[in-house]
Amino acid sequence: MDSNMTDGLSPYTGNRSLDDYVKSIMNSVRGCQKISSELQGWHHYRDYAGVQRTMEQVNSSITSLISSIFSHQDIKLGLSHHKLIDQFDMIREGNDALLERINSDVDEASGLKKNPDAELLDPVVKKVQSPATNVPGGKNVVLLAARNVQKPQLFFAEKINNSAKEPFIPIIKEKPNSMKPLSILLCLDNNGQEFYSHPYEYELQHWAPAQSQLQPVDPILPKPMAETPLVMVDTEEELNNLVRDLSACTEFAVDLEHHSFRSYMGLTCLMQISTRDKDYIVDPLKLRGKLTILNEVFTNPKITKVLHGGDHDILWLQRDCGVYVVNLFDTHQAAIVLEYPHRSLAALLARFCQVEANKVFQRADWRIRPLPSDFINYARQDSHYLLYIYDVMKNELISWGNQLNNLIFAVYTRSAEICMRRYEKPFVGPESHMELYRRSRKAFNSRQMYALRELYLWRDRVAREQDESPEYVLPKHMLLQITEVIPKEMQGVLACCNPIPPLVKTELLTIHTIIREALVQPLIDIKNTAIEGQLPIGTTQSTYDSNANFICKHDLSQCEENPTDLPTLLNPRETLLGDLFKQNRITAASLKEKSQLFGCTTNQLLCKKPEHSKRTTKFMSPHERYTAYIKMKPLIDGEKKKKEGQSADTDRVNKVREHFMSLTNNTVDTESEMETNHRVEEERTTNESVSMQLQEQNSQQQLEDTSQQEKTESKTKKKCPPKSFILSEEIQEEKNKKSLKRKSDGGEESPPKVQKPNEVEQTEKANEKEDGELSGDSSEKNTIGGEKSSEAFDYEAADYSLFQKAQRKAQGSSQKIKEKFKGKNQKGRGGKSSMKSFTWGNAGHRGRR
Repeated sequence: MDSNMTDGLSPYTGNRSLDDYVKSIMNSVRGCQKISSELQGWHHYRDYAGVQRTMEQVNSSITSLISSIFSHQDIKLGLSHHKLIDQFDMIREGNDALLERINSDVDEASGLKKNPDAELLDPVVKKVQSPATNVPGGKNVVLLAARNVQKPQLFFAEKINNSAKEPFIPIIKEKPNSMKPLSILLCLDNNGQEFYSHPYEYELQHWAPAQSQLQPVDPILPKPMAETPLVMVDTEEELNNLVRDLSACTEFAVDLEHHSFRSYMGLTCLMQISTRDKDYIVDPLKLRGKLTILNEVFTNPKITKVLHGGDHDILWLQRDCGVYVVNLFDTHQAAIVLEYPHRSLAALLARFCQVEANKVFQRADWRIRPLPSDFINYARQDSHYLLYIYDVMKNELISWGNQLNNLIFAVYTRSAEICMRRYEKPFVGPESHMELYRRSRKAFNSRQMYALRELYLWRDRVAREQDESPEYVLPKHMLLQITEVIPKEMQGVLACCNPIPPLVKTELLTIHTIIREALVQPLIDIKNTAIEGQLPIGTTQSTYDSNANFICKHDLSQCEENPTDLPTLLNPRETLLGDLFKQNRITAASLKEKSQLFGCTTNQLLCKKPEHSKRTTKFMSPHERYTAYIKMKPLIDGEKKKKEGQSADTDRVNKVREHFMSLTNNTVDTESEMETNHRVEEERTTNESVSMQLQEQNSQQQLEDTSQQEKTESKTKKKCPPKSFILSEEIQEEKNKKSLKRKSDGGEESPPKVQKPNEVEQTEKANEKEDGELSGDSSEKNTIGGEKSSEAFDYEAADYSLFQKAQRKAQGSSQKIKEKFKGKNQKGRGGKSSMKSFTWGNAGHRGRR
């Protein structure tokens, strides 16, 4: 390699030409691509640790090499954090940006494209024919900025500091007309932002207008502009002469011309000062850093400074000139106090001076040097007539005020408050984009909100670095268009911009990277996040979008040039009297009463039923509405009567309830009587249950005896022939008597007697004894009958219905007893019987009938 260097040969190409070297490199690349395409299943080799490690090393070396090549050209890619497919796309986009720069440099070198930074002595100014209503004769005037004007801030001795990390530092070095020495202190506001104190804050707080300023004066008409001398101030010597001339005046008028499109914080390009005899035009661009000498007259409390709408002028003087104002009279504030309907400078000129102001130069590029004559005449007009307007308005304030001159004092107080303002750098934070979002009245999702925030911050960052306005970097409407569309390709970003801003072309890759990051963001419902509190003004927590109530469909900004389907009063649409603006319906609202005027209820109003739409598509005059009400009045009265009947029914039910409650309270229901009755009922039920159990046991015993006899007789039936068996009449009569006796006992309705436990035991024994005697007699009679009958018992011919009737009878009597005393042994609340009891509601009362 050293030998090649000494011989004058390239260490890479050697003795070969560049074309031969490129051809050899491309042959090697194609060979590698061919081999790699022939390799099938290469991903299976990644299972081997050595192959995996080698591939990772090669991949990292290639990506780092590509990144270093692009970073050398100020193109940041960040390939290591993306997938392979995304890396290919990013490399392709980087190549496009690099080739675009190469083409631009080639065109500039060949002379096809001129260098925009080249200095032009005579800037070409674009002129547009003004409307005939503004300028008689249709004179050519400047409406837009010249394209080839060089940025004046490039020639400033002190570079402009647009950094957001440092607050604005006042450029004042001396403090003339001071009541307190110069002291600029670093302070903090409510948001934690640093700022420097106002140098003349103490003087403004202790200033008061002199008595001569509160006296009426004779207005002095200004000389015509052609007869008034004009002095151009663009050197230090002329500036000193200006200060000497202004020191001899008691008042002078001031106006400024500002440019903000090609500067981040803005530039004061012209200062117009008018006295009673002369007009001065000061060039702040040439005298930048030397205008603080004007504080000798601008802060003099004995000299009145007259401005119109000095809200911005005061801040521009502080930022670019280091000039502060004490003793200010703002004619705009005077017009507000006097309640003029029109308060602009053009309106005041037409009212007091009968001069028609030409405001077509208001948006002119005031950086142009030398100044055209039209620019000079326009600038002189703004300040030339201000002193006469000041005299007239001052007299009106004094005449319309009270004895304490309250009106003119109010004007001076408001003007002093304007002078107290401090210039601060524009602050842009993470939530600054929300103001633009609120004004746009758009509904973005989480990805669009991410793109809007990042593009807004990128725009501000580039504007600070390049010392350009954010509108020059990327206008607001283009920013919203890119955010709403979120194009996936770089050409889509350019398609959203017409015309394409210059910095968008150079920073196209950065913009596309931001959009790519926005596309990978998760979709989140912004109603459940903190963004909900930052939604456009008017958005609430209700279920409908109240923001839609402020959108007027007659706004033609979003419509075609000649729209034909706009809603009008003669073409109503689907509401009670026509959906005039086709707004979103308020589904969360509720009406207090149903509307019966047109036969539609609240639900019909919300649901937009077809018949309701047909009913209300025709316009109804007030008389027709009155007749419709007369027709609907009987139905409305009927519903009122129905409501009154319902109230009467409720009253009747309440009366019945009170009646039963009174009966419940009057019923004698002592605890002792309830307990005795409960005890008697329990004893009666126990006695009857015991007797029924004994009867059932007897019937079962008889059935068992008969079954045993049948078994014994079936054994003897084989030996003896069958004979008929007839029960004796005595046994049958005795059983009939017994059944009648039980029926008579059961049918008595006399109340049961209370028996003692001993008496209950004796009755149970007596019943058992009687049952035993009856069973004994029957058995004896059966034996007697058996003895009398010599024939064998025929079991097949025997009549068993007697036993079945007795069993059914016993079961029937037990069931009657249970039904008769059903519920008596069930205990309710407090251990009391629930028989013949009732309850009413939740009153908790019980009674008996």
